[in-house]
Amino acid sequence: MQQLDQGAGLQQRQPRHPAECRVRRHPGADPPQPHQVGDPSPRPNVDALRPWTQRDQAVLDQRTGFIKLAIRHHVPIVPVASIGGSDTVIMLTEGRRLAKALRLDTLLRTKAMPVAAGVPFGLAPGVIPQIPLPAKIRTRFLDPIELGDDPALADDEDYVQTKYNEVVAALQSAMNDLAEDRSFPLLG
Repeated sequence: MQQLDQGAGLQQRQPRHPAECRVRRHPGADPPQPHQVGDPSPRPNVDALRPWTQRDQAVLDQRTGFIKLAIRHHVPIVPVASIGGSDTVIMLTEGRRLAKALRLDTLLRTKAMPVAAGVPFGLAPGVIPQIPLPAKIRTRFLDPIELGDDPALADDEDYVQTKYNEVVAALQSAMNDLAEDRSFPLLG
C-alpha cells in the first residue's frame, strides 16, 4: 500500500511489520558530514567494565569531547552521578592483558575481555549474559557547570581540561556521598 505524504510530496511505504521502521530525510536536509559525526560522550564501555573494587570511582577515560560539544552549543553540563549499577554483575577484571594475549585488539577491535562473577555461570567472560544481582541504584543530578559563551574556548585545551576536571570532581564527590548511604556492600 502506498501513501502520499502531501507535505513533502514524497511517497512512503507503510511498514509491513511493527519492528520495521524507515528513517526519512526532510527534503533539503543535508546528511551529516564526517566531522559532525562522532561520540562526544565519555566512554560507557570503560565505565561499565571497570572492576567491582573501583565501582564508586568516576571514570570518564580522559574523554573531553562532551565538554567541547557543550561549549560549541552554549549549553551547560549537568553531571549525573549514579552508583549501584556495578553491583548487578561483579566485574573482577577489565581483562586488558587477556584481550591482548588473545589478540582481540586486532581481531575484534576491543582492548578489554572482562571476567565477571555472577549467576548462573560463576566465573565467565563479561560478554556472556548473567542474571543481574539485586542492587539499589542511587542517582543524583548535580548543579549545572557553566562553560561560557565563547565557542573558541572549545579549542583551548587548558580550559577544556579545567572544565573536565571540574566535572570529574563534582561526579566523584557526589558518588562518595551516595556510597556512604550504602548499608551493605552488595545489596544495599
